[in-house]
Amino acid sequence: MPRSHSQPAPPRKTPLHRGSATIVMPRGQTQARVAVDLMWDPDPSVQFRLTGRREVATLTLPAPQDMVYDPIEIHLGRKGTVSGQGRLWEMSDRGIAVTGQLDPCTIGSLADIHRIDFDIANLQRRVPRATLDAGGWTIALDELEGARLQPWLRPPFLPTHHATLTRSDKTPFSPEAAQDVIDCLTYCLAFADEAWVGILTPTGYDASSRVTWRRWTTTTTDDIRHHGSWLPTDEPDLALSRLWAGFWQRWTSTSGQLAIKTLIPILAELSHLAIPEPKIVLDQVGLEFLSSVVVVEELSMLSSDGHTNLSAPDRLRLLLTPAGIDVSLPITFPNRSGARWHDGPQAITEIRNAIVHPGRKSRPNPAALPQAETLAHNYWLRSMLLYFHYNYPYISARAGSTIDNPTREIP
Repeated sequence: MPRSHSQPAPPRKTPLHRGSATIVMPRGQTQARVAVDLMWDPDPSVQFRLTGRREVATLTLPAPQDMVYDPIEIHLGRKGTVSGQGRLWEMSDRGIAVTGQLDPCTIGSLADIHRIDFDIANLQRRVPRATLDAGGWTIALDELEGARLQPWLRPPFLPTHHATLTRSDKTPFSPEAAQDVIDCLTYCLAFADEAWVGILTPTGYDASSRVTWRRWTTTTTDDIRHHGSWLPTDEPDLALSRLWAGFWQRWTSTSGQLAIKTLIPILAELSHLAIPEPKIVLDQVGLEFLSSVVVVEELSMLSSDGHTNLSAPDRLRLLLTPAGIDVSLPITFPNRSGARWHDGPQAITEIRNAIVHPGRKSRPNPAALPQAETLAHNYWLRSMLLYFHYNYPYISARAGSTIDNPTREIP
């Protein structure tokens, strides 16, 4: 008897603006007064639909071959002007209708606000509820119905959580200050999920819960069905809150924010790769960059030139060994040879060199590639967790097994 599954909940449609507006389409020399309905579907982009009566909207339309993606400006009066691309045009006796998508934009007052609400898309790990506190800010996460669906039932783009951002002392704040927190959260969740997790249409409210500010945009979002997460399945809320505290601490330093903005996109890119060779190359890049950040910027153990002059295996050892990460080769590692590969950093570096500079003598053993990639990725993941002062269980998604707590921190 086939298994039965609950059907996915319908997407939550979010109205953004409804009322009159003036549209301008520069290429078609068009200007008209219309009724506009801006609706987020949800979708990775923000959609709009506007209509105008034929007798009011005297339109000079672009040529048919130019009507697919025609630039359009929508003037919303005191709320400002937004721009986008008109994708579908409909003409009838009643007038004209245009649908399309908006470019990222900010609408509303820049005055102080008391809270910001937003949705999160494609957070892979189930986190029913979590509270993230750091730097005088509080983020409350609550799971949406769609997050409870089995992965094979989920669409590629799915809001999984709702979030509320406030100051911990409930004082008002500016959108600019809040944006820095939201940016940090974007990178933090991408690290936790090892893929980009979307932040969707943040909305700001004043003390009377009136909407005063909106950011009509969605951040880069990876397909929820094709990546994993190192967050533990037991108490993921505690794991995420502990990660957030250390992540925010690093984010607020110049070197830490540079490391985050450099390393997290590399980590997210790995989720798109299907074969081990490019993964090993990217893992090696990430490890060497993190080694430079920790050894040179954080601990001042070496100068930048001194770090650069080290061999690639030594740069990795200098990151891993002081952190208490075992660099010995696993017993099951293919072609394990004390004369050739003394430890994991040497094996990973030489296999990476063989991939980047192929030749008959240096061609890597295909049997070693999957384990080399798993080893390199686990080095990198554990180093990053220690860098963020994370001391809690985690799952090695590549190996499919639980690894002991990292008990030592990089100072």
